[in-house]
Amino acid sequence: MELVTYSHELHRGQVVNAPGWLEEQYDITAQPGGEGQPSARQWQTMVRRLLIDRFKLSAHREKRRISVYELTVRDGPRSLAPGTGDPSGPANLAMRTQGRFAARNASMSDFAGELGAFLDRPVVDRTGIPGRYDFNLAWTIDEFQSARLKAFPVPPRGIGDVPNLFTALQEQLGLKLETANAPAEVFVIDHIERPSEN
Repeated sequence: MELVTYSHELHRGQVVNAPGWLEEQYDITAQPGGEGQPSARQWQTMVRRLLIDRFKLSAHREKRRISVYELTVRDGPRSLAPGTGDPSGPANLAMRTQGRFAARNASMSDFAGELGAFLDRPVVDRTGIPGRYDFNLAWTIDEFQSARLKAFPVPPRGIGDVPNLFTALQEQLGLKLETANAPAEVFVIDHIERPSEN
């Protein structure tokens, strides 16, 4: 499942017709076909090819109404500084420690996509805010997010209490998350097989 969501830039909630065994874990040893370090986009392409070759994955995309969070603007000020990076360059989105997030040169769409990675459903950008921004966000993670963020270090103690994610978004960025059933793109698995052993 992580290979599918990573390589196709999806939230788990967007994957339809997934068999239960898709949650099994695999060790992958792979060698890039060219010189140098592959870009993020090249890694995704290689994983998509692996899924087709070893898992016989075939799928299609379509629009369906699903449960999402909509990222919207709350009344009040926004603490979003204009992005300092190349306007046509990639966003830099990084979780420094659990619940300590930094965005550089990020659009609201970039941010919404990243928020979905540690929430129970996809996040859709409904802010209407154009452009790219630099900002930080600090919050106290909950039990669900703890499972998603366990690979990240725990933030140091003594830096002050911070609220949960929903409150932190409102207080620190002037944004809010609202639940909705909305049309969104889903990834419908038509066929997939367990891979054969090497």
